[in-house]
Amino acid sequence: MATMYYPPYRPQSEQLLNDNDDQLPSQDALEKVLPEYSYIFVDPIPRIKPPGSLLKDANPQANSSDPSDQVVLQYQLGELQRYREAVHRMANDIIALRQHITELQSVNSGLKLQLAQFKDASRLIHDSADLDGLTKEEMVERYAAIKRKVVSQSADMETYRENIRQLKNLLIDKDEDIQKLSRDTLNKDSQMRVLAKLRETQAKSERYKNAIEQQEKVIEKLEKVLQKSSTSKISSEKGNERYEALQAENQRLKDQLHNYQVFK
Repeated sequence: MATMYYPPYRPQSEQLLNDNDDQLPSQDALEKVLPEYSYIFVDPIPRIKPPGSLLKDANPQANSSDPSDQVVLQYQLGELQRYREAVHRMANDIIALRQHITELQSVNSGLKLQLAQFKDASRLIHDSADLDGLTKEEMVERYAAIKRKVVSQSADMETYRENIRQLKNLLIDKDEDIQKLSRDTLNKDSQMRVLAKLRETQAKSERYKNAIEQQEKVIEKLEKVLQKSSTSKISSEKGNERYEALQAENQRLKDQLHNYQVFK
């Protein structure tokens, strides 16, 4: 495939700029920017529209009666068409280069694969070089030794697997023991909470029992006082009020004692 050569970059944009922005670049502006650029793909048949058709497609005002305007417009359209063709050729070159890069990458991958296979083959050849000077009996003996080694390694592997299975089972048993211990701990905690609640209830019952005994003693004393007051003559209003107060206090203490007994 043909390749494309780009010369070292020499900035010439200052020389290509026009003083008037309305004017297009000169006809050889592309050759000045890329003086040594050669296109890879060149259309064998230039597809350039006739000036009349370009003029008709680009500007509907091309039918103007001024001949100088038609000449200028036709020249500008020709320049624009040449720029378009140049850009089209450059785009084709870029596409071709990308395809070439893809092909080179594919070839590179194949070469890397061949190199890896060559290294593997070289390693096998190097390993087999030790067998060149051996007799048939020696090769059979070495084969038997290798086979015994493979069998021994297989047995060791099976032993390792059995040990791993035993360790897994032991781990499962330990996990179950830990879960059982956790459940027992939770049950013990709940039992301790129930026991603490029972002890608190028992202490509260003892306090109520002591309070009941004290209330009973007070009630007995009040009843004795009330009996003495009822046997004696109540001559004054003050004594009558005292009797009613003692009787009310006695009734209150009896009600409180009844409540304690019910709670107990």
